[in-house]
Amino acid sequence: MRSVMRTGTKICGAVAVIFIAAMVVTLLADWQAGPQGAAYHATTAGELWHKAHAPSLNLTQAITERYISPALWSAVMLPILLAPIWVVALGKAGFFALLAVILHLSGRRRDPTQAKTD
Repeated sequence: MRSVMRTGTKICGAVAVIFIAAMVVTLLADWQAGPQGAAYHATTAGELWHKAHAPSLNLTQAITERYISPALWSAVMLPILLAPIWVVALGKAGFFALLAVILHLSGRRRDPTQAKTD
């Protein structure tokens, strides 16, 4: 069981590092993309998804609104898609880092000297 926790911790930590790297790359790409003297324009998550594969974005919206809840799309997904991609990557990195810490702490052995004696 402990080896599974250790593996999960390593995987979550690695995923967090990947998302931090993605955040840095997208932030630098947005910063370099604009012409000199132009205002900073952050690429949004929705923009990037639309450029990568627009049909899957449209399908996800249709499925979410029709079969799950229209409120889920407008209240949860839309703000995420309108956020700069580096903010979304930072949020995902934070989530996986927190998950790695939780897995690490839950897999630790307790100190037998501090065990309660009942």
